[in-house]
Amino acid sequence: MNNPISVIAFHDEGVWIAQCVEYDIAVSAETLPKLRQAFEKAVLANICMNKKLGRSGLDGIPPAPSRFRDLFNNADTDLHPIQRTPSPAPVDIRDFRLAEVA
Repeated sequence: MNNPISVIAFHDEGVWIAQCVEYDIAVSAETLPKLRQAFEKAVLANICMNKKLGRSGLDGIPPAPSRFRDLFNNADTDLHPIQRTPSPAPVDIRDFRLAEVA
């Protein structure tokens, strides 16, 4: 998968949520450091399921609802790991941003 994706992260009701903008893939984690890893595993699971269905990459997965693109576009903090092991998912996360939700 060569298309870069964008992800918005936010804290809601005691858990951290990561939502992809281009595809409706979301995960939750108890801590922010665990969130990116959980997201990458979810992307890999979606790619594997698509392969079983005869589709390529993330084809057929609709985009996230527009409110997540709005959150992403209004976010002012990028989340980039200082040091991490290689991603298990063949995905290029272009931007991983943090949003504050009310």
